[in-house]
Amino acid sequence: MQSTFFDDIEIFFENEKEFDVLFEEIFLGGVYEFKTKLDDPKILDLGANIGLSGIYFKKRYPNCELTVVEPVLSNFRLMQMNLSSFNKINSVNGALCPDNFKHETVEIYSDIKNQWHSNASMIKGNLQLTERSPAIKPSDVSFNKFDLIKIDIEGAEDFLFSINDFGDVKEIIIEVHTKLIDIKTLIEHLSSNNFEPQRILKEDDLEVMRFIRTV
Repeated sequence: MQSTFFDDIEIFFENEKEFDVLFEEIFLGGVYEFKTKLDDPKILDLGANIGLSGIYFKKRYPNCELTVVEPVLSNFRLMQMNLSSFNKINSVNGALCPDNFKHETVEIYSDIKNQWHSNASMIKGNLQLTERSPAIKPSDVSFNKFDLIKIDIEGAEDFLFSINDFGDVKEIIIEVHTKLIDIKTLIEHLSSNNFEPQRILKEDDLEVMRFIRTV
């Protein structure tokens, strides 16, 4: 295990190269920038990894109510350590699945060779089975009660197609794996629920999209 300091926060991590990529994307690239007039927005972070996005949100909005969900147990434990100095944190170890998912656990596949855990997925691809994570459904985390939902769940974002009640959600920031998810269908679904799409980043088979509620 390694660590470094960001301002007054000690951040623990395993893979230095992976950490550098994520830190640059989140803190320097501002990929999860979220503007709100609320002092205490409710934020749901799906695929929280080791908690860097959580630190970003708590630095921007210290009074936010933050729920972080992460399926990989080693990531989850580092995340708990990295977010331990903040309050109003709800940490959940599990993988988000559609509400009609029938099993209690989900198989998680990871890149064992390169020890690159931020791309752990419920989809096998070229990854290896490493663990089983509790299945978490949108209703378990009161999905539609948040102001912002950030989604980075490595190809499992199609659970959104089953949701038609977005309740209080004002903004969704989502990493879309375009080889696995039909982005046009996703845009159509969210547009029909009054979300306006904005592209933040596009590279190879990956797009980061922002969807802002219009009404």
